[in-house]
Formats: sequence, structure tokens, C-alpha cells
Amino acid sequence: MCGLVGFVNRGMPSKTISDFIKQSLITNSLRGTDGSGFCVVDEDLTMQYYKRPLPGWDLVQLLPTASILASVKSPLFGLIHNRAGTNGGNKIETSHPVNYKHITLIHNGVVSQLHSLGASWDTHDSTAIAMALADKPEKEALELLVGAYALMWYNANDNTLNVARNEQRPLYIGAIKKSKSLLFASEDGMLAWLAERNNIVLRDITEMLPGTHLKISKDPNIKNHVSKFKINIPAPHTYGGAAIWPNQGSGNVYGHYTVVAKDEEFIGKYDGVLKYSDSRNFLKFKHVGDHMYGWIVNLNDHPNQDKTMKVGDLYKLKAIEPRLGASVCTNLDAVLVSTEVFKVPVLTSVVSPLESMYKAGDEVFFETCTVTQRTKNSSMSFFGYTDDENFAEVRGFNILNPQLEKDTHYRAKIRMFAKPNGKAGEYILIEANSIVEIVKSCVPGGADEQCCGWCSAALTSREVVNNTIPDVSNSGSLCDACHKDYTKLFNRTY
Repeated sequence: MCGLVGFVNRGMPSKTISDFIKQSLITNSLRGTDGSGFCVVDEDLTMQYYKRPLPGWDLVQLLPTASILASVKSPLFGLIHNRAGTNGGNKIETSHPVNYKHITLIHNGVVSQLHSLGASWDTHDSTAIAMALADKPEKEALELLVGAYALMWYNANDNTLNVARNEQRPLYIGAIKKSKSLLFASEDGMLAWLAERNNIVLRDITEMLPGTHLKISKDPNIKNHVSKFKINIPAPHTYGGAAIWPNQGSGNVYGHYTVVAKDEEFIGKYDGVLKYSDSRNFLKFKHVGDHMYGWIVNLNDHPNQDKTMKVGDLYKLKAIEPRLGASVCTNLDAVLVSTEVFKVPVLTSVVSPLESMYKAGDEVFFETCTVTQRTKNSSMSFFGYTDDENFAEVRGFNILNPQLEKDTHYRAKIRMFAKPNGKAGEYILIEANSIVEIVKSCVPGGADEQCCGWCSAALTSREVVNNTIPDVSNSGSLCDACHKDYTKLFNRTY
């Protein structure tokens, strides 16, 4: 249940749009906390987007969010997304917006049969949708989708904002009174509340019709284009007299069973030889995605292949018949695409390896996200992210002093770079005894509200007086470090 919010701005002040984006990221967290992000297109068609595998209430506090919103002077289009994780794990790559070529997209739902979209079996489904929209005519791409979806995307080739959905995911449109501006959201009540909070008067709120594609041009004089597309609902397949439908509600997952289309390639784990009483022998496989039995390959087609195979090895298979539900999860026919053992590709990060950005022994600034204390020896562990543009994960274990706090800024030495339990990705491991400075966050609303408007660090009286900035939160001033960045970023001083 991801949450979508968007806008088409024809004259609203940039401050109103900035507040709308930040409030949407926080409010929309009710629909998902596994990731969040936003995209803003300026009237000069400059597009900026930012995302992280964090809840929306954390994303709005990060420096890049403030920087982007402050740099946009005449926002034209906007996409805001809060993710409830389904497949692909919680990481930057699966957070939204997703970007492929000229398409920047947000998606609520899950789709299957990615091979029909021109994507491989291990592609994130939302990315596969963006790929199809970039490489195929839009109507054709939409009619290939199988599963649940509400979509919003920006097309940088024709500079349009696009909206489409099927009946399994909601989307509402709010028309602003005496304006050509529009607001979008997954919930009508949330849309109405966000509009009212920002003094936006809506003429009406209507539900986006399933099977409808709305295309909105950058030019307000061009009429919004509405077209219809056919929603792809595969015909049922009959097994043992019972009709089995693919699960359209959750996309490619049917309970604990993965939907596999006919002729779709997938990865199977070898599980030995299956022998029938009539002397037929088959190679038996589990689907890697759900580890359930159900796929067999005729051993006669691959004589003596079993002699070279080890239980647990991975092979690329192709389904001869589809698996569309739990009742057809056993003994479905497949063929070996290759007799070579499949090597799982190593997932690469969207950023450079940590060793190229940091060195062991150097100090790093970071903010804690979670802190855990062991009752046995009173030691503490934490994970967080660096206070820089790399947003690298930081972890520490067996910390006895100082007493760490959640959502607080620290400085420590880098011990090494590690991978979590052998999985893809890296994190910075700090020296447990090297935390030499604690920068306590300021608490807005407390006895002392002298907080930096960007990083929330406590301000000195000199910084409050000398670094006053219009339209920033908390005290209305920045600390020296943020003030320097602000001056550099926007080439002006106050």
C-alpha cells in the first residue's frame, strides 16, 4: 500500500509547493515507511529528484531535501512517494521515484510477467514499468501490465506529467478552484486535508477512472489529453475442472506462491531426481523466489545431466506451462535454458564503493537511526547514515562510552568497511571507542529554540544573529557550516 501524491502547478507560490511536498512526505507515511522520495520539475524543465530507504518524516529533515526545495523557483510538476516494501528489499534502488532514460516514475502496486515488459526476471517491477514506458508506445506499455498499479510519471522527452491506474489501486484528482492547477493523491481524504492545510481551495475531488491515461503538457494552453487503454486481465486456466486466476491483487505473488507465466524464464534450485512408478525420471527444482516445489524437467531430454548436478545449484529454467495459484504449485513442466550452473550476479550500489570515498582511520560524521542496548554488559550498538551527500550506512557495536542516543549526530573514526551478513552492499564500521564528540540535536519547541534550520544543531548567539535566512525552519538561522553551504549553493548571502 504505497502512497502517491503529485501536482501540476499553474501559479501557486513556490513556498506553498515546498510546504505541500514536505507535508505530503510526512502525512503519506501512513501508507508506507520503507522508503520515500520526490521529484520536482521547474518551469525551465530542470528536473531534480531525491530518495532514500527512510520514512518520509526522516527524509524531510535531510539537507538535500531542503537544498532541492530551496533551489526550485517555479515548480511545474511534482511526484511524491512513500513506499511500503513488497519485493526487491529496502534500498535506494527500490525506493521511488525510479528513473530509466527519460522516464521518472512512482508506482503503487505490484506487477508480474516482467518478461513481457522487456525486463529480466530479477528486475524490480517498478523499474520494469519505467523501462516499458521508455522503450514502447505508452498505450502498448500500459496494456502489457499484469497486476496492480496506480502510476504517475514524468516524460522528459515531451515534458509531460502522466497518470494511469487499473481498478486495483486508488488515485484521486483535486481540481483547484479558478486555476488549471491539479493535485493528486492515493486517498481523497488525505488530498482534501493537504489542500486545506495549505490554503488551497479545491473545486472538486474525483476518482481517476481505471483504464484511463491522463497526459498533461508543460504548456497550460494545451488541453489535457485523456485516452483509454485496455486493462490486461489474463484468461483463467483450468486444472482439474477448476478455474485458476492469476492473483491480480498482489501482482506476482499468490499467497506464498510466485506467479510464473508460460514461457517465462526464472531461476530454479536443483533438488534431486524425481522418479515415478512408471519409470519416468525428472530433474526436480524449487523456484528460488519462494523455495516451493513445483518444477520438473524431463531427464530424457538431458541424459546423464543428473550426474553433474549438485543439490542446491541454481539453473535457468523456462516454464512450459504457467503457475497461477497454489493449486498448481507441484510438478509443472519446465525446460533447462542452460545446463551451466547459474551464477547469481552481485548487486552493485548506485554509489561508488565506500573505499573510494572514505579511508580507514579517517573521521566521519553521522546521525544515528536506531540504538540498541544489551542488558548483559550494558554495551550499545547502532546504525545510522553519514552526514554528507553520500548517505552511507554507518554501524557500531559494543560501545560502552558514551551513551548513545537515537537521532543524534556523532563523530568517530572509521575502522573498516563491511557487508551485512554477506549480502550485497557495504557499510562503515566505526571504532567502538573512538566517538570523540557528540553534537546534540536541538529540540524545536523546547526551552531553547536556537536550532539550525537545516541540520538542527544547536546555534550560538552569534550564529543566530549573523546567519539569519528567510523561510527556514526552527530559529530562522543556520549554523556556520550550513550557512557556508547555503551561500555556496545559492550564491547569495544574508
